[in-house]
Amino acid sequence: MTRAASGSLYDFSDYLYKLLQDHQAELELAEITFGDVSQIIKTPLACVEPIDKTRQLAGAPRAAQTELEAHVLLYHSRVQDSQEVTREVLKWAEGIEDVIHKDRKFDGLVAHVMVQSMEAGYVVRGQELYRSYRLKVTGMVKVMLPYQ
Repeated sequence: MTRAASGSLYDFSDYLYKLLQDHQAELELAEITFGDVSQIIKTPLACVEPIDKTRQLAGAPRAAQTELEAHVLLYHSRVQDSQEVTREVLKWAEGIEDVIHKDRKFDGLVAHVMVQSMEAGYVVRGQELYRSYRLKVTGMVKVMLPYQ
């Protein structure tokens, strides 16, 4: 059943979270959370973080081109052998990208979705340094705002 495009950042982010859960075994992710975490228990860990919703008027009265943005924050194990960790975290990031691109309309929530960028980095959680990737996921949809 296809959903109606709502322009909701919550619906968009929740769909992304559930999509990753549906592919958790295939992606070999130990854990997936909705929202970032302050402490990492298991890795690899993917966190879906709702980020931004922007709108611009688009044509007819009250039509709005809406852009929704969520990040997938991917954390790998503690930094040890840098080359091997870098290979593994990139493999997981590109696996997540492939899953997202195969569901190009998020079951009708948006007209188009894509991973707009993937950024490598490091993050400290607790006393540990982890290798990470941030995937910027953007969805675009035109919606009609309430009209009185």
